[in-house]
Amino acid sequence: GKFMAARKPDYTFHLGDVYYSGLPEEESAKLVQVWPAGARGSLALNSNHEMYAGGKGYFSVALRDRKFALQNGLSYFALQNRNWMILGLDTAYFADTSALYQDGYLSSDGTNGTVQLDWLNEMLRLASHSDMNVIILTHHDGFEIDPYANTVTFKKLYNVMTQALRGVKKWWWYWGHVHAGVAYQKIVNGNSTLYPRCIGHGGIPWEPFPAVGSIHLNDKRVTVDWAEDKTITDGNGQERALNGYLMVTLDGDKITETLYDENNNATSWRLHY
Repeated sequence: GKFMAARKPDYTFHLGDVYYSGLPEEESAKLVQVWPAGARGSLALNSNHEMYAGGKGYFSVALRDRKFALQNGLSYFALQNRNWMILGLDTAYFADTSALYQDGYLSSDGTNGTVQLDWLNEMLRLASHSDMNVIILTHHDGFEIDPYANTVTFKKLYNVMTQALRGVKKWWWYWGHVHAGVAYQKIVNGNSTLYPRCIGHGGIPWEPFPAVGSIHLNDKRVTVDWAEDKTITDGNGQERALNGYLMVTLDGDKITETLYDENNNATSWRLHY
């Protein structure tokens, strides 16, 4: 948080998971009081852990704090300029049909269950019509990999999102949920190109990935471009992977992504597009 603040970002985004259950006191002590605010504001996503307490701490504490005032109490939001649209989505609120809210959903069959999805589709029509690039922020992942078994597990959320964004030429999807920092190579779906990233390595503890060259996934659609494989031994003698954060810079229609570790060192992965 200290290093993030020192970079003086315009906005800071939290991708969800305040441990352990998103209780009001946890949201206050472990998020609101310590979160590095952006110069123009901060935004926070709902998650499975927030929903363990029914979202009480997230909605009644975090979103009512002035740090997250931009959201006006809502768990989904949009930021946009001429070239870019950033969409933050709540994949946890309607996830009660999965065990412990583990799988992400955008809607339900209940009353007002399609409000967010309807809003998303309207925003994406605008983005497609204006030929904008799109950034999607969610807590839940579109797919998960096991770097030791070399397997890929696609989630229902992936199908929902790729279908919704089929009219967007280029889009970046940042998710958390899995405690790992992973940058994947682009995935081309017809005329739409996705750049998927797992930015879940703010959570501890988590295991390091093996060397990227040893990862040969069984689904050729997914290729690991970079993953954090450096480790540190904590005070209890336990080895864990380094934590980190992602810095995104938008300049016109260009994007620069730089991953930093917990010592504020830029990793070996950086993308300028």
